[in-house]
Amino acid sequence: MDKVIADFESVIIVHKGALGDFLQTWPSLQSLTHHCPETQFFWAGRQSYSLWTEPLNIARCPWDIQKTIDSLPSRSTWPDKLQNCLIIWFGLYSSPCPTIESSHFWFLSGLRSGKYLTPRELYLEEIQKRGIPAKKKWDIAWQKLIGKRMPIQSSPKRILIFPGSGHPSKCWPLEKYKQLAQWLSENSYEVIFVLGPAEIERKIKVQNFKHVLCLSLEDLQGHLLKTDFVIGNDSGPLHLAGYFNLPGLSLFGPTSPCQWGPYNLTSLSLGLTCSPCTQTASIDCTNPRCMFDISLVQVKGLVNEMLCNLNQ
Repeated sequence: MDKVIADFESVIIVHKGALGDFLQTWPSLQSLTHHCPETQFFWAGRQSYSLWTEPLNIARCPWDIQKTIDSLPSRSTWPDKLQNCLIIWFGLYSSPCPTIESSHFWFLSGLRSGKYLTPRELYLEEIQKRGIPAKKKWDIAWQKLIGKRMPIQSSPKRILIFPGSGHPSKCWPLEKYKQLAQWLSENSYEVIFVLGPAEIERKIKVQNFKHVLCLSLEDLQGHLLKTDFVIGNDSGPLHLAGYFNLPGLSLFGPTSPCQWGPYNLTSLSLGLTCSPCTQTASIDCTNPRCMFDISLVQVKGLVNEMLCNLNQ
């Protein structure tokens, strides 16, 4: 066992980001728990992500410890309550606790300025620098611990469309998604739009098309495990689909598919000179041609090719 980690009674994992960002950390979490099986790990991030941390034997963090961790960004000294703990905090550019310097605190950065590597790769590099070997074949471990998609045997094949994303500028026009859905339906595919809390808040409506509301991650996972193909924007559900080895297409504009492309999925980007214009979710563009100008013909052609290969 790594001597640094062995010096602590427990290790507390923290991540405060969105679904797609969190999924980038999972291979590192699997490496950490596999390398240190006798260490007590706790999860101090969003409780809904316990769906994927508990299978790694990462227990939910006790409430009093969670409260102390949440206070760290405003502290200048290390709290007594965490003296026997190692905090591993996964984030993007900068540490949330810039005034704290302690051997009890690791900040692992998932972004590197000017480098369009995936946060997943960078997190694994970060733990290797600290003596934790990156576990190979983490995707197989995911499917063994979390679940594995079983292809639907019945006809027609089921396709899920995810028209939303964390930022409106990352969304392909809804009208084009509807035209794509109509074309797929005419070609004997079962098409279902998947709407989450963000789409409901933005009042996205898909009248005349079958749709489901996913209000929990359990619901989302259940739908992904019972489908054959996915289409959507740069979004968390597409990352989750890739982890289940689902074939699909993800549309990119302001962000780089080299950096944020879902694992195992095909990504489509126009590659305009103005894009990518961000490495994070901070997008100032009010006229995202990189998304609006992706044509229906382009998407239909690529989807048709992928589905033909899938049906062979």
